[in-house]
Amino acid sequence: MIRCKKGSDEPDGGLEEAAFFGSLGKVFGKLGSAENVAILKAGTELYAGFGYTTAQEGRATPDIVATMAATANKGSLKIDVVAHPDIIGGAKLSLDSSPQGRTAWMTKPYFKMLTEF
Repeated sequence: MIRCKKGSDEPDGGLEEAAFFGSLGKVFGKLGSAENVAILKAGTELYAGFGYTTAQEGRATPDIVATMAATANKGSLKIDVVAHPDIIGGAKLSLDSSPQGRTAWMTKPYFKMLTEF
């Protein structure tokens, strides 16, 4: 979905679900192994910086899983990472919805969380 400005058909720059993944695939598909490892490390370090001990990848491809496993086996991740497979062709996994869609379970209501930052 391409988000639009309220009351119009003019895009506001936000992409969700299929529109986002299509654009993301074009960018990340051009990255090499070193870049993917750097992104993985940076992401896990960011999570660790906020006190998280576990993160999840909700749409993992075989290449992503291989990168995560190789990086973890070298002891290069500061936190645990759980990978959920991306299944295409008649199946959809729904584990906990999505934060961007405001449908994921949170410990505090969304409207209060947004004002606390």
